[in-house]
Amino acid sequence: MSPPGGEPVSGRAAIVTWFNAFRFAVSNFTGQQLEVEGADDVAWVRGTYAMDLTAPGATAAIHDKGKYLEIWRRQADGTWKVIRDIFNTSVPAPAESPMP
Repeated sequence: MSPPGGEPVSGRAAIVTWFNAFRFAVSNFTGQQLEVEGADDVAWVRGTYAMDLTAPGATAAIHDKGKYLEIWRRQADGTWKVIRDIFNTSVPAPAESPMP
């Protein structure tokens, strides 16, 4: 998994740890698949998301929207699992304060 603003996270245990450390409350999550394609035992999904994030102790949520790309692989038992996942915001970073 390649989350925004951080290093890649590999393996089920590390991904679970990453999500458990995510301290923002998520609400109003929506996602839209824009493209689903594949060949043989590999498929990919491209889409967009939107959500509200509330930091611990905050009273107001921050709205985020962005895009994602997942790559899936068919397993030996016929099930499909995500093998790559990248997502990032489309919201511009806040402007830096001007230098004094």
